[in-house]
Amino acid sequence: MRTVPGVRRGRSRGRGKRNLPRAVAMYLSQTRGRRKLAEIARAFGVGHYATVAATIRRLRDTLEGDAVLAKRVAQIEAE
Repeated sequence: MRTVPGVRRGRSRGRGKRNLPRAVAMYLSQTRGRRKLAEIARAFGVGHYATVAATIRRLRDTLEGDAVLAKRVAQIEAE
């Protein structure tokens, strides 16, 4: 297997890992798509709907403290 210098290999999922684009997609699925948490969990391959709820809650907390990200999400919502 060939490796690329400077690219970290290993687990990309798991506890403590943040995937902001995925969190935003979950958030938009709920707010704009009017999807239930269980539907979002199935669509994203998440084991339980509570994981989706926690992800969306963390994103909302992040949006309160990050004006640039909040503006970008608002732009996406307006599209």
